[in-house]
Amino acid sequence: MAESSDFNGVPVPPVAPPPPPGPGFGAVPPTGPASKPPQWYEHVALVVAACLLCWPIGIALVWIKRDWPQKTKWIITGGVVALGILLGIASAAAGSSSSTKEKSISINTTSTSRSLTTSTTRPVSTTTSTTVAPTTTSRAPQPAPTAPPVTSPPAPAESMSQRNARQKASEYLRYTAFSRSSLIAQLQYEGFSAADSTYATDALNPDWNQQAAAKAAEYLSSSSFSHSGLVDQLEYEGFSPAQAEYGVGTTGL
Repeated sequence: MAESSDFNGVPVPPVAPPPPPGPGFGAVPPTGPASKPPQWYEHVALVVAACLLCWPIGIALVWIKRDWPQKTKWIITGGVVALGILLGIASAAAGSSSSTKEKSISINTTSTSRSLTTSTTRPVSTTTSTTVAPTTTSRAPQPAPTAPPVTSPPAPAESMSQRNARQKASEYLRYTAFSRSSLIAQLQYEGFSAADSTYATDALNPDWNQQAAAKAAEYLSSSSFSHSGLVDQLEYEGFSPAQAEYGVGTTGL
């Protein structure tokens, strides 16, 4: 390095150049990927509270949290699931025991109320005895009572169903001829009882010989019969043999 001189000719010692800047002086640090700040749902207090209050949400937050390793997440998940199962078993046992206690208490109260009812309601029996001195009185002899006159019981009144059956039987007899048994069967077919049907038929009590004659005339008006064949047909209709013979005899066969 050459020496320099000032204006007066005095030599000036050389000046050394400044050293190069080091890494700590004016250097720009290397840049890399910036780390994201944790979200609100990644706070440890919130994750712990969620695991205790609602463990499914807490487990989800555990696995969303980014700064915990996989092993820690599996341990926390297993512990929370085990704790939830134990709490469920304990609550079920507590519920069954409470229901059993309530049933026993209700049974005890029921039996107690029954015993109180039976013990408090007791009939009280009081007996009073009175002694009456016998008295003797002489009475004049009374005349013998006269027997009431014997009267026949009044005839039973006709019921509504009997009256309706009698009116229906009268309508049938105005329309065509019947034997006694066939008229009873027809009324029963109409829905009347056997007793009402028999009552109505006997109450009208038509001339069954005339009914047999009318029925024989009806048959001859629609078909041809022999004497015996018409008698058999009338007997089939419910007429007696005498009534059938009378009815056929009126036709001239």
